[in-house]
Amino acid sequence: MASPYSLAELLLARLTGTPGLAVYDAQIATNPPNTGWVIVYPGAGTPATTRLAPVATDLVWDATVVCCGRSRSQCLNTVSIVRSRLLGARLDNARSSGRLTEEPAGPLLPDESIPAEPRFSLTLRYTSTHTRS
Repeated sequence: MASPYSLAELLLARLTGTPGLAVYDAQIATNPPNTGWVIVYPGAGTPATTRLAPVATDLVWDATVVCCGRSRSQCLNTVSIVRSRLLGARLDNARSSGRLTEEPAGPLLPDESIPAEPRFSLTLRYTSTHTRS
């Protein structure tokens, strides 16, 4: 079964290097680029049992991906880019690795605390189930 650390690294690798997308690993972009950007917050996962066993046989792993842009349209374009890279993807090639699914997304939120530099964000949450082999 994959570890939360290795799953986080694999998810970041799927996003890193994507044209038009800057990727931040659990850190806020203090000087964001002119392109869209994401902040990835990987989770620790939740042990789960799907078989008749006294111990957890699965790990339900999750990650929150905050999609950002300097405009509403740039933010929504960032969402499209992220979905094209993550939705339905397997993070590793193991047969015991589930595909990434997306939970219902939150609303688009403006941050106009600095009027000269408006920012918009939309939060996506992904989960996948990994079975101990």
